[in-house]
Amino acid sequence: MRFLHLSLCLFIFRRFMICCDGCDQWFHGTCVGMTKKQSKETDQWFCYACQSCRKWHADTIQRLTILERRIEALIPNCVDPPKETNNAKRGDEMPTLLNCKYLEETLTKVCQDNLRIKLEIDSLKLKCTGTTAEREGLEENKTMLELQLKQLGEQHAKVCQVLPHYVIHACV
Repeated sequence: MRFLHLSLCLFIFRRFMICCDGCDQWFHGTCVGMTKKQSKETDQWFCYACQSCRKWHADTIQRLTILERRIEALIPNCVDPPKETNNAKRGDEMPTLLNCKYLEETLTKVCQDNLRIKLEIDSLKLKCTGTTAEREGLEENKTMLELQLKQLGEQHAKVCQVLPHYVIHACV
């Protein structure tokens, strides 16, 4: 955390200011409700815009992580399918090589989309400076990424439908 005692602010020349650790913009301590003493006790401080971006990114990353875990849970069932039990009917089919190949291709595509979205999120983190125009752009990107995340979820659901009934539990 950095401190600036002589600011370039046009309103008051000598006031305590604090720098946002996210966007490196300076703010008056009184404007953000922080005293010099409080700032010395704080390791990091983020302005309102950066706090909002950090929360949104954390939520998005959490949703992507959950989706990624669900996808990873499908892979072992395809590579090493469960053995047929005594209670299973003879007519039940195990996943065929063709189904596994289709599943692998679909999972690869979903993982690539997942990685692309994560990279877009990382690039958005760099753009998060708090100006109104950039925040509006971030909101548009947020909406777009949420739509893509929903589409990934739908693709995941389709993959689950392809698998036999005994593998479906991995999709839940």
